[in-house]
Amino acid sequence: MSNVIFRLETGDSAAWDRWVSAGPDPHHEQMAAWGDAQSFVGWTALRLVGRKDGSLVGGVQILEKPIRRFGKVGYVNRGPLMAGTEAEGIRGRLAEALAGLAKERHYLYLVVVLPYGGSHMVQALEGRGFMPHPAGLPPVRYMTDTACLALAATLDDILAGMRSSTRKHIRQGLKRGLKVRMGDEADLKAFDALLDALCERRGARRNIPRLDFLVQLWRGFQPSGGLRIFVAEHAGVPIAALLVFTLGEWVREWRIGWNGEHAELLPNELLRWEVIRWAKERGFRWYDFSGIDATLARKVATGAEILPSEMTGPSWFKLGFGGRPIELSSDYSFFPNPALRLVMRRFGAALLARPTIQGWIRSAG
Repeated sequence: MSNVIFRLETGDSAAWDRWVSAGPDPHHEQMAAWGDAQSFVGWTALRLVGRKDGSLVGGVQILEKPIRRFGKVGYVNRGPLMAGTEAEGIRGRLAEALAGLAKERHYLYLVVVLPYGGSHMVQALEGRGFMPHPAGLPPVRYMTDTACLALAATLDDILAGMRSSTRKHIRQGLKRGLKVRMGDEADLKAFDALLDALCERRGARRNIPRLDFLVQLWRGFQPSGGLRIFVAEHAGVPIAALLVFTLGEWVREWRIGWNGEHAELLPNELLRWEVIRWAKERGFRWYDFSGIDATLARKVATGAEILPSEMTGPSWFKLGFGGRPIELSSDYSFFPNPALRLVMRRFGAALLARPTIQGWIRSAG
């Protein structure tokens, strides 16, 4: 595969998106519209592309962001990607190209969050100086495990595979008159308020930018229908809403908002069921719940005893729909400076655990 050349390209975003969508492990954060929207929070998107005889065979979208006084950091989420028949021959070249890019663009470090099926890249990355991403160094890993529901079965069989209480709650929501509809851009404002209400109730920080970011994201993905909003209403008033990305064979939850009202209507169960039903009817093969607790995921996967205290919270709720727990690959980082690379490899975890270092990281932005 020596005739594959990797270089930065700024060409046809539509062609890149088609290639990502048709691949075996597509993800919305590798799409051009995602990179464009990240400009709202200071990131710049680049695409490193490998071609063989003019055809795209591998590549990755990288986000980069300046850090005050210390250069830039690079971030890859759910990449790199490779064409199936070419993957084995270009893994090393692609890992080498990523390391070279980090050096050329003077990154302090580059973080790579691999695709769901990206474990085949681990050996190539480690062979080019990448190491497991040090805990405490931004971006902090937010998803180590997820649950995915296969949609090949009939709707009746999908329902039968759910926890009995989940089925009961879906039926109760239907009987009590809760309505779920597909929304449009005009519903983003209501979603924004529902998300704020959910975060406030949980005592959590909002982890996405404000409404203008959502609108930019929506407009970027809407030509392909890649971003959808589903709204649960009571008496015509939105009480919960779910944003999902659709790409290839996948429907992926992204963010949910709920104002906490009308809990007796069980809006979150029915909301997800209607999205699952919609996805099944349109030929999607997988529904991704986008993140569950790692300890609980391991217990479910191995059949270990689950404590009563673990039978609560968002992860237990998501697993009630019958999805299979999936452990995702570790994240990797590359430090272009050899001295810093050595320090981080030997002492990174201990250094990053110090309050003074964490304070410096927060102040650096």
